Amino acid sequence: MKTMVLLYNHPNLKKVGDILNKSESAVSRDITKLRERLNDPIFIRSAQGMELTL
Repeated sequence: MKTMVLLYNHPNLKKVGDILNKSESAVSRDITKLRERLNDPIFIRSAQGMELTL
């Protein structure tokens, strides 16, 4: 959940990874796991970065 909150505030995987001391790919895997558990896309990639789905 921390990853999700950080992505909402900082829509950039690299920045969130830096904050969490994780790689960009590890953050991406965290989001993928959340998507699968909730059966919802949660965040989608856009030109501005990651955007929360509503």
